[in-house]
Amino acid sequence: AVTKQLTKAEALHGDPSLASRMKIAIQKEWQNMEDFLVFGPPQERSHVLRTVKGASIVNGTCPLVLKHYELGPEKMRCKARLCACGDRVFNPDSLAPIVETGYGTLYSQQPASLTSVRLLCLIALATSRTPQVCDVDGAYLQSSLVEKDGVTPLKGLPPYFMQLHQDFWPSSWFNDDGTPKYKRPIIQIRRALYGLSVSGFIWQRHCHNVLTSLNWESVPSENAIYRRKNKSGGYDYILTYIDDLLVVGDDYKIIFDELRKHLRMKVEEELELFVGIRFNI
Repeated sequence: AVTKQLTKAEALHGDPSLASRMKIAIQKEWQNMEDFLVFGPPQERSHVLRTVKGASIVNGTCPLVLKHYELGPEKMRCKARLCACGDRVFNPDSLAPIVETGYGTLYSQQPASLTSVRLLCLIALATSRTPQVCDVDGAYLQSSLVEKDGVTPLKGLPPYFMQLHQDFWPSSWFNDDGTPKYKRPIIQIRRALYGLSVSGFIWQRHCHNVLTSLNWESVPSENAIYRRKNKSGGYDYILTYIDDLLVVGDDYKIIFDELRKHLRMKVEEELELFVGIRFNI
């Protein structure tokens, strides 16, 4: 499948038909963010700067793409993805962009190595088991930057807020006559939003906590591989690669039923393709 990324001008200010479909895609993405409780309510930037100590304000963006571009205008699909603009954090005093050097730099996520992927495949062959893979739906968004009591999950993690160009605002930020309800709205980021430098570590921490709560233990030599004793006396294994899981086990139904109680997953199937590599086991 061919995916074509468009500029904001191409997607929203060119062909009227395409612009209409892209605006629908943007609103659909906002609904997805609401489903995951990613953002707090909009607030005026000036109010946040006066009342929230240590607030870090990042620029947000919304890449706009055409999926299945090779199928032509009628069948290609418009897709929008709200995300943060990486490490471009704005100093609340000078409003100048600064480079974030906290958790995002020190604790970036360490996915499994391809050597570990091959190792698990060899274990599966040696024990006559067929590996299975699953895709965690909106993985980062399942991990919190703000806990229920309002505190951050890591000591020293600042409260993050995001500002967006008006073209990417949700329809609820406008009056019925199309005029904006806010001057310079920003929203608190409550989940590990894509593009935010700390998100990889927050997701890894959440995934680790889920697995260890289910009695999986991290393999000392490879922190992205987890193992657990099974009924036959051997081990089942889970390898994490960002939002993809590679599983080698005796009873996949039990394993996936347990995981689904804590993680939203959308694909569970026998291993054929994993991290862009095709396998034949």
